[in-house]
Amino acid sequence: MTEDYADLYLIVASVWGDPSRWAKVPYKVEYVKEDKRKVVSSETFTSSSSTLALWEFARESFFNGKQNGREGVKAKVKIYGLSSLALKLLSSKCNSANDFGRAVSERGVEVVRGYLRGYVEAHMNTRGASLDVEVVPTALTQVICKGAGLVASMRSGGGAFELAKTAILAGLTRDLLDAACSVKPNGRVIFIADTTHGVNYTTIAFYEAAKLSARLAALLASILCKREPPPSIELMVYNSDPVIPPPLQPGGQEAYKIHLVQTSTLEGQGLGHGQSLASKDPRRLFMQQY
Repeated sequence: MTEDYADLYLIVASVWGDPSRWAKVPYKVEYVKEDKRKVVSSETFTSSSSTLALWEFARESFFNGKQNGREGVKAKVKIYGLSSLALKLLSSKCNSANDFGRAVSERGVEVVRGYLRGYVEAHMNTRGASLDVEVVPTALTQVICKGAGLVASMRSGGGAFELAKTAILAGLTRDLLDAACSVKPNGRVIFIADTTHGVNYTTIAFYEAAKLSARLAALLASILCKREPPPSIELMVYNSDPVIPPPLQPGGQEAYKIHLVQTSTLEGQGLGHGQSLASKDPRRLFMQQY
């Protein structure tokens, strides 16, 4: 029944390291106007994270006063935490290396998820969005677990990057497909991917997973969601100016800019009307650059 579907489904996602030392600063957000010009928001969004500033911007821009779950609007903020954060959170609570490794293995995911959820809820106005936190496996966590004699699932030889990318890809594709199948015909799915945070290779893993998940979800939605026209996904990739702690700011700064670095509209119709995945070489579906 179309009355159960949304006119708009918004997802704001990012991968995070440890937010405990992030400074609370003002941000302004770059966006594209209807005439295709890039402009910067007149409003300032003060936050300790560009991701949370982007959520505030998106809520003001797309909700138009509507409430989440009512009046055809749904939204989710998705944070991917790194399993290596458990090393910091659990290090003072263990008496030996073996205890440490076992604690990371058995409780690490739960501890990281709870820590980041608590941080977001303390620093963000969650009214208007559901919050989801998932944990991405990292190489350092695997080393600690191996040292404690525990089973490690990561393969050697570039496995850390692929493991992180696959974990993020699976979660984003699931969320985007659910969003695409939850909007009305001609409804909008807007996916804002913040590549500001993360540590080392995990930021690139998130960026690549975000692009691929949007394309994959649009293709699957064109087959599974039974919409005419098939739902599309509007991908917006952002990256913020580097934040300089206030004591180091020469003369101060009015606001940091969150740059819109890429936009794409991913449509299942890219397969061709009336065609299915089976009618295409699957290797070609994910080799296209966009």
